[in-house]
Order: sequence, then C-alpha cells, then structure tokens
Amino acid sequence: MDVLSKKEELGRKVLVRTINEYLRRNLMSLEPEETPEIATRLEFEIDGIPAVAFAEGIANGEVTFSTALWPKRKGMDFIATAALNPSQRRAMGDFYVRGWLEREDGKWLQTSYGFKDLTYSSRRENDLRYIREEEGLGYSTTGRFIM
Repeated sequence: MDVLSKKEELGRKVLVRTINEYLRRNLMSLEPEETPEIATRLEFEIDGIPAVAFAEGIANGEVTFSTALWPKRKGMDFIATAALNPSQRRAMGDFYVRGWLEREDGKWLQTSYGFKDLTYSSRRENDLRYIREEEGLGYSTTGRFIM
C-alpha cells in the first residue's frame, strides 16, 4: 500500500476527480486501443472550484494528467505544457498536480512514488480539505509507478 503525505493525498483526490470527469464525458477510455492518441484540454469544476486539465496519451497505454484548480491565465493557456520546475507549476493556478494512469498492464493511478509535480497555495489549504473523495470509475486509485 502506498504511503502518501497529506499533500499527496490531495493530489490523488484531484487526479481521481479529473480522470473520472474525462471518463464521464467519454473523452477517453480505460482501454488504450480505444483512445491511444488522446490529447484533450478540459475545463470543469470540482465541488464548485474551477479547474482546467490536460490529458495526453504517452507510451505503453499510459495517460498523463495535469490539473490546475483556481487556474491562472497562464494555466488556462499552458496547461498542456509539462511544468518542470516549482515556479512554473505555481504559475498554473493555486493548485497544480500531474500524474499518470496505467491502462495497459492494468488500470490504476500510479502513486507509489507520490506526486512530485504538486504545488498549492497555503491560502487554499482549507478549501482543498473539503474536496469530496471519489472512487475510480473502473480503475484503482493507487498503484505502482512504472518506468
């Protein structure tokens, strides 16, 4: 079982909500051969919090997801960009997380190494605490990271 920090648990909850939203809107499938070339930007809300996300199919059936809550202009324009350093992540919104969904060897959110691309504004910490937990829609919300 993965041991995630409180901060990483928030990231996991947001990513699960993001992946579920993509699935509910039929923007992707858990079967990699059905949506192998996914590259889709999505604006939505998580419990009334504005969100922008980008999902992109990568090697071996995996999908990477980037999500910004309370997105800033830069986040709205550049959510598809892989943010490489903390200042770039903070520029996306008051909360930013990036993670990977395994679809080929099984169906799970890769959590065994936590979420290194995760940042949020301390002024939003109380709001983040109230984000509802969801079960994965056909996938596990925890699992090993595959290189």
